Parts: sequence; C-alpha cells; structure tokens
Amino acid sequence: MKRVMTLIRKLMNQIFSTGEYIDFGCDPKKMLIYQQMAYGLNRNKGVCTVSGWQILTIRPCDVDRTILKDLIEEYKLQPAFLVAEYVIEDDINRFEEGTAIRTSFLVSYHQNCLFETENTIYVLVGSGTRATISARQAEILFGKKGMFTK
Repeated sequence: MKRVMTLIRKLMNQIFSTGEYIDFGCDPKKMLIYQQMAYGLNRNKGVCTVSGWQILTIRPCDVDRTILKDLIEEYKLQPAFLVAEYVIEDDINRFEEGTAIRTSFLVSYHQNCLFETENTIYVLVGSGTRATISARQAEILFGKKGMFTK
C-alpha cells in the first residue's frame, strides 16, 4: 500500500507541475455568492468549496471509443474530473476542511467556477490549472475497476 501511495504522490506532483494556468475560480471574496448559485442549480446535490484545484481531462485517444461514447451519450458525463488540494467547506460534511479530494467525472461547468458531478457541485476558489492525462494515469488515480464504471 505504501508503494501505491508513493506512486500516486509522484503522479500528482508530475501532473500539477505541468498543468496550464487557468483563472476560472471565483474570487475568495465572492465565494458565498457562488455557493448560493450552486445551491440554486440543484438542491439535491451537495456543495463543496475547494482551492488549489486542477481540472484533469483524459486524452480521448487513450480511451476505447465505445467506453467514451457510453460515458458521454448514455451517462451524460465528460472524461474530465477535478482534484483539489484543499477543501474549504463541504455543506454535508463528507470532507474535513483542509483535506484533498478527487471527484467523479464532470457533468457540466457553470459560471466557469462551478464544476458539477453526479452528486456534488464544486465551487472553485482562486486560480487553478488544467492538464490532459493518459488513461493509464487516470487508472492510477481512480483504480482500474472504478474508472469507467457507473
């Protein structure tokens, strides 16, 4: 297990060091406004506010076309997910303040700083980065069985 965690840390360091800077996140002073917007989008989803974030997109050429088609057309998901170094607040207390998270696949973006997954709307605070990763790298982060299963 220790070897796996070391591999994941190395991968994350590599990914974060190569990401493209993007300024999608909201100003920390406007965080409450965007949290309220997130609640307005879907009251049945949790709202989690994060900083130190990166949007990771899996290279389409690395994914079997059938799996990619099912992901997008059947499940209405995009081959992108979010990792964040710091949870500022989680309204349903799944994550403690200060923990790092990795989300499930993207459903939709809203207002550039709201990243929606099947169960949660993430409020992105401050600037972040975006990177493209291989399917193999995504497997390491998700686990082989959990990457493309519903």
